Amino acid sequence: MQWSSYTDALSRWERGMHDKLADKMKRALTAGINSPDGFGPLLADGKLFTNTLDKTTFDIEKSMQEVVKRRMISSILLQNKAFVTVNSDECNQGGPDGAFKPEDGWLSWCKDGKMMNIIYADGNKSGNQLYNGGMIPSKYGITVEYMTTQSENCQSKYGGYSHDPYKDGLLPTDINADCIFNLPVCYPSADKCESTQATDKTNKMSLSLYTRKGTIRKKRRMHGTVVACRDQAALPI
Repeated sequence: MQWSSYTDALSRWERGMHDKLADKMKRALTAGINSPDGFGPLLADGKLFTNTLDKTTFDIEKSMQEVVKRRMISSILLQNKAFVTVNSDECNQGGPDGAFKPEDGWLSWCKDGKMMNIIYADGNKSGNQLYNGGMIPSKYGITVEYMTTQSENCQSKYGGYSHDPYKDGLLPTDINADCIFNLPVCYPSADKCESTQATDKTNKMSLSLYTRKGTIRKKRRMHGTVVACRDQAALPI
């Protein structure tokens, strides 16, 4: 998986963001006050002259750019069957805090002995190194810690990897809002039969966040991480 092949698209997107945001502001100003695209909702909520407008237009624009950039990169990774693994290995791999080395192409992060990696499915095999994947943190300022913890927190809170709280509404301007970055998360070393259950509010179905019947670790030993996470944790990879 060559991350560099997507950098041109991201650059074009960044150049076009200003024009798109300016166009949205123009439409809001010209729309009727009761139109959903106008300022009616702000007036109705009493937010027009509150501290939410302390930020300048430039600040709001930059914040929105960061949010949309993160969602776009998350979407690109998801389309290429990327996912997060938790505690697939021990934090003694020679990189920062024991994570795998970023110079070797890993998107890996460790804290207090907990390892989180972003890898991808290459058929039934794991692609552990993303070619030029280091550009995500170095060029776009999105850390591995952010990508992995955002994904895990979203999945834990909403009970599924596919939940998008902004699907039918407005995007927030806070990069730390729920599920801004959202990749499927797998716990390939889980070996307990008890697994955390939650309800996917979108699909109205009960999902296991860790494993079905605790067999994922055995499946991983026999068939590898990708097959185990696909079959036992129902990841779309």
